Amino acid sequence: MYGPLHAARRATVPLWLAIHLKKKRKCHIDPPAWLSVTALEETLRAELTDGAFSPVPHDYLEVSKVLLEIASDDIPTPDTIRLLLKSIREARQSKIRLGLAALNPSHLQMPHASSLELNELRGFFTIAHKRLVMLDPERELHQAIDGMWQMDPNKALNLAPEEGEDQGGEENRLVEAMRQHLLEQQQN
Repeated sequence: MYGPLHAARRATVPLWLAIHLKKKRKCHIDPPAWLSVTALEETLRAELTDGAFSPVPHDYLEVSKVLLEIASDDIPTPDTIRLLLKSIREARQSKIRLGLAALNPSHLQMPHASSLELNELRGFFTIAHKRLVMLDPERELHQAIDGMWQMDPNKALNLAPEEGEDQGGEENRLVEAMRQHLLEQQQN
């Protein structure tokens, strides 16, 4: 499936195979480009200056942990890389804690969050979101909005204000249309 593999030649293989061969001392692993000191310093700088998450590989924590444990001799300056990864992780965790204020009954958006970061928060977010939905005074209206978008996005788009139309009137028209949609759903 993978190969042919020849001595002293580079080959692209899945991580699991590279780790297996490395444990048998049959290969050297070239770390991914994002696992270099310069790339991680740039990511850390972006994490500290931008309000949004920096784009990182979805599984950067898992891959870096495995590579630093198994193939640290193939990675230049592994101690510096460990420190940078730790700093990036702490910066991202602080953004997640600050983002908890943005939790609302409709949705929570966290683009570029890694799979491990999402899994760490899944239990808390699930419970918190359910409680917020229960406490939402306009829960039925929000459900109607979601239903309208799912059933007929064109109808929802037609509710957008015309050019030059009063923006306050647009909000009242949208709320009234959503209430009407909710009544239609209840009758069916």
